[in-house]
Amino acid sequence: MDKMSFEKFESTKKSSFVLDQLLEELSSDKYGVGDRLPTEDRLAQMMGVSRTSVREALAALRLTGVITSRAGQGTHLSRNIGKKNGAPQKKALLVLRKNSSPGEMFEARATIEKPVADLAMEKMENSNLEDLEEILERMCRAADKQAVEKYISFNKQFHLLIAETTDNTVLKSIMKSLLSYMDEELWQEERRCYYEENPERFDRSLRIHKKIFRSFKNEDSASLATAMYTHFSFLSGKGEQRNN
Repeated sequence: MDKMSFEKFESTKKSSFVLDQLLEELSSDKYGVGDRLPTEDRLAQMMGVSRTSVREALAALRLTGVITSRAGQGTHLSRNIGKKNGAPQKKALLVLRKNSSPGEMFEARATIEKPVADLAMEKMENSNLEDLEEILERMCRAADKQAVEKYISFNKQFHLLIAETTDNTVLKSIMKSLLSYMDEELWQEERRCYYEENPERFDRSLRIHKKIFRSFKNEDSASLATAMYTHFSFLSGKGEQRNN
């Protein structure tokens, strides 16, 4: 039986909406230090939002010390936050405002990155493929060690190199700007928890990137289209939900 009760989402600021409701519930007498929160899926269902929005809000709460998440143990309240204490809310909201929304970045990348990859395929040379393969090998090594920060960094380099291969300064600038969110603390924290929660997600991410690489190597535009679609479904969580 869920102890939480929420309003359905109606605002345009999804992660802020989720954050406000979570803080309202966690500051009530329903929850004490150590109590476990519902799962991401359950929270998303209760509030009528995506898992991405829930993940953003939870990451902000972890960064401000309100909750802790551990693999296999779920997410728990780590300290009391009374209704009269507005500091946790202000700190968590500041985190959301300072950082880009990963969900919005997913949407933007899904719109832009496929045409960028198509152009990159037209201009891809052997030297580009060699560089892309080297980055992919670094991603594999980071995944083997479950080194999230290094994996994110090499992942970013992988997609930047695809953009650079287009030899189009405008597209390179757009992609560099889009991918900059991967250096922000909210994304780093969200991904850290995401991969630590289920290390098999490293393998799934690698399989997708290997398919992208093979598509370039084989000059297979149809395979590239499928790989890019799978990639963004995975990032948004939609693909993962279908496989659960």
